[in-house]
Amino acid sequence: MQATSSLSSVRSEKVCRDLENLLPTFAQGLIAQTPENGRFYREPDNVEEHHLDWHQYGIITHTKKVRDAYRTELLPLLESWGLAATTTRDLAATNASSWSRGELLEISIPLHDLGKFCRKHFWKDGVAVPDYNGHEALSREIVTTNASVRKVLVDAGLNEHDIQRVADLAGLHFELGKVRDVARQQQGYTIAFSQSASAQRIFHELVAQHPTYALEIGLWYVIDSMGKISLRFDAQSDPERIAAQPEMETELAAHGLRPSLINALMQYPVNMHVARAYLQVATAP
Repeated sequence: MQATSSLSSVRSEKVCRDLENLLPTFAQGLIAQTPENGRFYREPDNVEEHHLDWHQYGIITHTKKVRDAYRTELLPLLESWGLAATTTRDLAATNASSWSRGELLEISIPLHDLGKFCRKHFWKDGVAVPDYNGHEALSREIVTTNASVRKVLVDAGLNEHDIQRVADLAGLHFELGKVRDVARQQQGYTIAFSQSASAQRIFHELVAQHPTYALEIGLWYVIDSMGKISLRFDAQSDPERIAAQPEMETELAAHGLRPSLINALMQYPVNMHVARAYLQVATAP
């Protein structure tokens, strides 16, 4: 692994490129199972088929942006948090088939949102509204059962244990995001929440529940957030974050981005604070 500049490796990157090239084919095969998805089938990367308030990109482009973040942005951020050395060491650990944790994490990235292509709908005022709930578990299932996906992985040299880990990683990619539901029932999903006793309890529970995936759960939250929007926004407190909203709205307009993306942009620093606090627990001795 090229730990000095990236958490990526040459061979995992090759597998990822192969998977990314096949994403449109994978997508159409999965979309075709649901009749309401006609336009989605024709344009699987159309951003209008995604959540417009939270995603700048369509699903396929978002997936590629997440891997870009893993390759280029994650390590410098971890360095700024003082977590790079520990993370690099842990991701370099290899299993019996010689694939490292970091390589298997990278390979799971092109596969993490496959479940979104199996989306169902709920009906509102006579209109079919896309529903992505449960897509993480569907992604996990697709990795383990889809013959086309498995062929790429097997041909790359992954054994059954490796494929299962890749599937688990895809299925856990939003595990840390579930803290938002808890936070909103309490003080709100804020920077202050990330520093609260309630958050600390959740972080320790997650680590105890997923001891062999605890690190990756935190890294996933960072890169998935980065893959939702191209702009970056930092704040050290909620008052600072809220005060910056007019400036952030101007930034969106200056970059020709939808005004509705203010939701994703304003949440971005909260996600980073949550991820940092969680990773400090997950990487503690």
